[in-house]
This record gives sequence, C-alpha cells and structure tokens, in this order.
Amino acid sequence: MPRAIASTRTTTPTSNLPTLLARDDYRGRSERLIAEMRVALKGISHAQILDWAADATRMTGRVFVRRGVGFGKAVANAGRGTIGEARGALAAGHDGYLMEHCKKRGAAFLGAVKDASKRMRTKATTFAAMVRNPGQLPEAVVTVVAALVSSGGIDANGGIPDLDLQFGIGAHRSIFTHSIIAGSAVEGSLYSIATLVGLTYRHLPATHDPLWDLIDRNRDRFLSAAAAGASAGIAYHLLIDGTFQPGTYHDLPVHLPLEGHQAILVANASAEGIDVRVKQDTFVKARDYRG
Repeated sequence: MPRAIASTRTTTPTSNLPTLLARDDYRGRSERLIAEMRVALKGISHAQILDWAADATRMTGRVFVRRGVGFGKAVANAGRGTIGEARGALAAGHDGYLMEHCKKRGAAFLGAVKDASKRMRTKATTFAAMVRNPGQLPEAVVTVVAALVSSGGIDANGGIPDLDLQFGIGAHRSIFTHSIIAGSAVEGSLYSIATLVGLTYRHLPATHDPLWDLIDRNRDRFLSAAAAGASAGIAYHLLIDGTFQPGTYHDLPVHLPLEGHQAILVANASAEGIDVRVKQDTFVKARDYRG
C-alpha cells in the first residue's frame, strides 16, 4: 500500500544528530546505520511503545481466533463425515448390500484422493511459476526456507513444534507447540516485527542511508512470505505426527485414546494449513499501522 513517507516520518534536525553523523569521515556504513538506528529508537515515545505492544497482542489474538474457526470447521466436517459413513454402512447392512456400499464408498474415497492430488498439483504448478518469475523468486525462497525450518525438514523431526523438547523429553508433544497456538505465536511475532520496523523507520533522520528505505518497502512482502512458510511447515509437522509418527499429548486436560490424540493433531494441521493463504490480510494491517 503506497504512502507518503515524508508526511508520516518524524524528521530530526542535523544539529541534533550524533557527532558521528555530522562528520564526513565516519569509518563505515555500518557505523552510520547504527547511529541512525539509535536516533530512531530515541525518537519513539513510551506511549508509542505501549500502543505497539497492545496492537501486536490484539493481532496475535485475531490470528488465533481465525485459526480456531478453521479448527472448528475441520472437526465439524470430520464428525459429519464419520457419522454419515456409519449411518450409511448400518443402513446398507440392514438392507443386505453392505459389500456394494463399501465398494461405492471406496470409489468415492479414491475420487476424493484424486481430487485432492489434482489441487496439490495445481498449487505446485503455481508455486513453480512463482519460482520461475524473477520478481517473485525472493518470496519463494523465504517461504521454502521458513517451511523447512519450522517443520524440522522432510522427516518432521525438530522445527517449531518440537521446541517443547527444550524443557525435556517429558514435555514433548505439548498442546502449546503441537497446535494452532504455535502458528498464531509465530505470525503474531512476525507482525510485531513488521510494525516495529515501520514505527522505527518513521523516526529516522530526514537524510538517512537508503538501506532503510529498502527494508521498509519490503518488510511486509518478506515477513508475509515467512509467515506463510512457517504455517505450511507447522501444518506438515503436525500432519506427520498425527499419521506416520503417532503419539500422545502430555498435557491434555482429558484422557483420550491414541486415536483421539491423532485426530486433534490432524485437525490442527488442517486448520494451520488452511491459514497459509490468508497471510496477506495480516500484513496489510501491518502496513496500515501508524503507531
């Protein structure tokens, strides 16, 4: 979203800048960047910091609720499907054509798998086109790297969900890291970084290194890509844990069989995966934030 930088940035007279900036012989660009950053940070008021923190907290809550809606839909769809299949099988058994019913449902299942595979191929083709486009290649790289880091790799060992291992093996499979809570925390953190960068940028000296302009122009672009990649990686990790690496949560408040734990993992994976496509909504708000 374009905006008039001059009208939103606080300028600082040259006479008030550190001596380092007033000299023509400063020893390197890094020193200038550090000095300009200090000027910008000093220009941010306590009230603005509090407003920024409150805004970041609100956004984290919003993205969690958004995922919660997706989680609810996944659970509802699974429940309706299970109940419907059970009723159909009972009716078919009662009427004496259970085998025919099973064949039909098996064919329908294969059709659903093929349809899902087709959608995945379409998305893969779209991603491949983005990679081939030099203008979108940087975002593609950020998305892939974020997905690999957050998932723990192809084997889904490590990554963001397995951060609970930092507290010992007994803490593994925590609901706080193996659920949409982790994805919400990551996206909220990236949003807070984007808004803090924007707030700092508006307090830079009027004459500053062009690197700051480059960072401000691209902050939402790359942080949005990182958020999408992180969600995809977390979703993948949870899906693997719920299917090929089954295990139980250690901190659920209720006792469930293993299948119940797997269902919760897969539902969280579904909700996190659905959320991948809506990251732009979050970072449009980051661009609009003024502090």
